[in-house]
Amino acid sequence: MRKYSLDRLPGSVLMWLIVVNELIVFIGILGAFLLYQSKNSEEFLNGQANLSLTHGLVSTMCLLIGGFFAAEGIRYFHLNKRSRARVHLLLAAFMGIYFLFHKWQDFRQQWSRGNDFVANDFWQYYWLTMVFHFAHVVVGVGLLVYLFARSFPKQDLPELSVKDYESGVLFWHMCDLAWILIFPVFFYGATS
Repeated sequence: MRKYSLDRLPGSVLMWLIVVNELIVFIGILGAFLLYQSKNSEEFLNGQANLSLTHGLVSTMCLLIGGFFAAEGIRYFHLNKRSRARVHLLLAAFMGIYFLFHKWQDFRQQWSRGNDFVANDFWQYYWLTMVFHFAHVVVGVGLLVYLFARSFPKQDLPELSVKDYESGVLFWHMCDLAWILIFPVFFYGATS
């Protein structure tokens, strides 16, 4: 019989608990969105028609490309190629920053159109979900930048383990996965 150990998971058990917990929250929000959508489909279809499919696709590509760079960074840490790992962490953070900038522009555009928190149920769920995800990406970018900064040897600080790097990147991948769940739910009826 084969034995399984939590030590074989990439990242820490605590980070896995955080990731699973956050994904459950996202799934709950999206489930509530779908329930309300089924009861008021016209309002929700009108809301989705105000979203930009192009924006949603660009956002998706930013996060997925960032996820690729983050995963490559971990691969290079495992190979003990720190300079390449650093470059990939920085590229992942850059993609996250670009996502945040792009999403902020979308927020401003929707707000200027009067599509704010109180416009209707669709926009209430839109803002709840998107701001919650935005906050997670801010934390994810912060973790990537922190890992980048800590990857340089410092005499006064202990060196981070590969598990520490894996934990930070695991959080980043949770942001990717949450967006992959969000994208079809919100952007299915989007135009342009």
